[in-house]
Amino acid sequence: MERAEWLKQMRDKLEALYDHLSPGYWVKFGLYANETHLKYLQRFLGRLPPRSTLLSAACGAGRYDGMLLEAGHSVMGIDQSAGMLARAKERFPEVRYEKIGLQEMDFHEEFDGAICMDAMEHVCPEDWPVSLRGFHNALKPGGV
Repeated sequence: MERAEWLKQMRDKLEALYDHLSPGYWVKFGLYANETHLKYLQRFLGRLPPRSTLLSAACGAGRYDGMLLEAGHSVMGIDQSAGMLARAKERFPEVRYEKIGLQEMDFHEEFDGAICMDAMEHVCPEDWPVSLRGFHNALKPGGV
């Protein structure tokens, strides 16, 4: 089997796993469990202009989207798991959610800031340059 096919199979398996786990996500994990992430997000939010437009990439069930909304920003969340996006939409109906993987991002200067929490470890190294380029392209000049 070629590496590209293997990578696709691994990504499909991960997506299926997250879809399977999504119904119990909020019960098992809840909000803001990681103090380091909270400190990072507070610093991130402090660098943004008021009422920024933010990308919550690989948002899963939207664990950190509420914090972004509470700070007065508009949020777009993307994830490759339809199940996780359904959980996010239940909790944060005002957020626009789309089923897009990190490797598929095709935004152009649309966001003042972007976050991606607990996700890059699920992306194979071959896809890191594409994903990082996607973040760079998604940000407006001077974006965070």
